[in-house]
Amino acid sequence: MGILAPLARRMGMWNHYMQVAGRTRGILNPTNSADARGNFAGIPDDGRLSDRNARHVGDGVEGSSRQDSHLESEVRGAWTRSRRLALGYAEHNKEDRGSGEVLASMRIAHGVGRRSTTRYTRGTVNEAVTIAPTGTHELSRSLRPRHVSMITIGGIIGAGLFVGSSVAINAAGPAIIISYALTGFLLLLVMRMLGEMAVEMPQVRSFTEFTRATLGNWAGFSVGWLYWYFWVVVIPVEAIAGAGIIENWVPLPTWVIGTVLMALMTAVNLMSARAYGEFEFWFSSIKVAAIISFIIVVGAHAFGYRSPTGPTFSNLVAYGGFAPQGWFAVLASVTTVIWSMMGAEVVTIAAAESPEPARAVARMTSTIISRILLFYVLSVFVITCAVPWTRLVPAQSPFTLALDEVHFPYASTIMAAVILTAVLSCLNSSFYIASRVLFVLASRGDAPRALVRTNRRHVPARAVLLASAFGFVGVIAAILSPAGVFKFLVNASGAVIAIIYLMIGVSQVCSRRARERAGLPPSALPMWLFPWLSYLAIAGMASVIIAMAFTPSHRAEFWTSMVSIAVALLAYVGFRRPRTAALPSAESSPAQSR
Repeated sequence: MGILAPLARRMGMWNHYMQVAGRTRGILNPTNSADARGNFAGIPDDGRLSDRNARHVGDGVEGSSRQDSHLESEVRGAWTRSRRLALGYAEHNKEDRGSGEVLASMRIAHGVGRRSTTRYTRGTVNEAVTIAPTGTHELSRSLRPRHVSMITIGGIIGAGLFVGSSVAINAAGPAIIISYALTGFLLLLVMRMLGEMAVEMPQVRSFTEFTRATLGNWAGFSVGWLYWYFWVVVIPVEAIAGAGIIENWVPLPTWVIGTVLMALMTAVNLMSARAYGEFEFWFSSIKVAAIISFIIVVGAHAFGYRSPTGPTFSNLVAYGGFAPQGWFAVLASVTTVIWSMMGAEVVTIAAAESPEPARAVARMTSTIISRILLFYVLSVFVITCAVPWTRLVPAQSPFTLALDEVHFPYASTIMAAVILTAVLSCLNSSFYIASRVLFVLASRGDAPRALVRTNRRHVPARAVLLASAFGFVGVIAAILSPAGVFKFLVNASGAVIAIIYLMIGVSQVCSRRARERAGLPPSALPMWLFPWLSYLAIAGMASVIIAMAFTPSHRAEFWTSMVSIAVALLAYVGFRRPRTAALPSAESSPAQSR
């Protein structure tokens, strides 16, 4: 089914009315009417017919019979519906910005302005910016600001920090602090670019659609499916990780525990968006409380509190210097660190189910740097101060080792519980993100239309269940072929998120350039020092991707990820592109225009 199936059906109804009207002395003459051609400049803010259109309609039926008046009413209704459809959901975003400004951003995002290029047509604007209406199958707006705030925090705090940081510290020594700071700055730039586009286009429900709005359908299709694939692979990974922790307390097979965890998180996500937000709020609260407590306890030890040798800051330079592996290792460690810090972009998906999406995204971009500094840089700093970096063992939690160093009781049990919370939080978010991205893809015609259906709690239940099914398949693959099929599936998503971040940067530059060509003022949340910091972020993400190809530990992920990207692009060529090939001809007449 094409990307604008509901639109096509409504346009079919419009054609019917136009044919009927044509038999009653030509109620409308779209060929000669600029407004009938659907020029955005002639559309009133409230989506109604302009006075000129009303007079144009009225003149054609003046003195007609009662039947003609009825037909006129039908035509007027069809015309109004079609033009409201072209506006998408701009009217629902008046709390964030005026409808006129929303229309302006719709034109800007696609290069529609005084120097519009031929690539961006009116049909492309309507298709790329607005989500095809889904009737009664709409997502809820039940997430509250506290939910969105904690979802943002939960997105950047995971097992990668609690466990994976030991690999990074072992690779670069105490200077890994600089690697985390550099990576945090790079992600800050990416999130700022994402925030600018989110504020400009509040009607877009998923950040993956920004690439469609600026680069075309191929980008929206491929980025959407790649992002979905990334998260459905995370589901079995996190389920198995959680099972590995729980089996130390409960004597059950790993696959049984993993299946139970997935079933529980599936049930949570089938309840409502509010249920997901509530679980994520408490999961994230536990993680935040644990990290703050850890920094206070271990930091006090580093300053000499209850330390038999006094302050332990000398550990930063006592074992081979601050950068014992060399400064190149510090830069190379960015490719290791960056994977544990990704996830802040999920707020743009969750914000679509909150009362004020644009404000939630803007708040995220303003506070992310403080969270990165607190949760990553400061916690790694106190670890390297309290524990000699040479004692850290890859794949073992440095947090547990640091707590043992300060003789904190039950350190292993407490950190195991915290890591389990982080795993469950990520598992919970994986179901939510995968289902919402698939919902958006289906509403655009890039996935089976049946996946757009929502239950009475406005949850895309079929999309949630499909993500759960892939998760179960992943667990089976991990049990039957851990070094074969499962390893390939995981590696095939390794570089995907970096590619997506790179596409975000390119999209932001294209969007800003189009806005400047249109002669409009800067966005309410502009990227700093544009275009230089935008170019720096793009170059940084490109460097990470290239470095993966030459880093032995990431080389397999890079090449298998290229396979995933090639599959997504080929799928667009084979499945999606033929369905949009007829779009230009559809724009030839107003009766067929979207």
